Amino acid sequence: MTTPHHKVAVLVGSLRAASFSRKMALAMTALAPASLELSIVEIGALPLFNDDLDTATPPAAWVAFRQAIVAANAVLFVTPEYNRSVPGALKNAIDVGSRPYGKSVWSGKPCAVVSVSPGALGALRSVKGRRHRIHKIPRRRAGAQQHYGQLRVSGRHRHADVAYRLHHRRLQET
Repeated sequence: MTTPHHKVAVLVGSLRAASFSRKMALAMTALAPASLELSIVEIGALPLFNDDLDTATPPAAWVAFRQAIVAANAVLFVTPEYNRSVPGALKNAIDVGSRPYGKSVWSGKPCAVVSVSPGALGALRSVKGRRHRIHKIPRRRAGAQQHYGQLRVSGRHRHADVAYRLHHRRLQET
């Protein structure tokens, strides 16, 4: 019997090349079981959402982003907390994916949030903000269930090293 193969689009909220969120995403990608294919979908080059640009020929970066999300079976958001909220680039990616009206790429996608923070709360406010926005993403059909999970990682320096490997055994088993 073959193991089901699921593609997971990973969106990293921090644009910083050496961010702890990116390190965590890379570590999770490396540690994923064979049944999961985690791929980072870059969001840094997405033009800011502007309804005037969402015409018959939207920006190429929007088209590529939307296609990457549609091709995935699920979405994983890995994000820091910025000013008690989610990073602007991640909010922009949500907006780009949710349009045009009635054609949201998020509809019916299972999703999860991993937040990374040096503080004791593990970016709790970012997770709460992302969770709220995820629940607002339109469903594919009336009454459809939107699956959602979350993991908050506090004390980021204890959980990811320079080689992007997780040290904490509990995280590896989750």
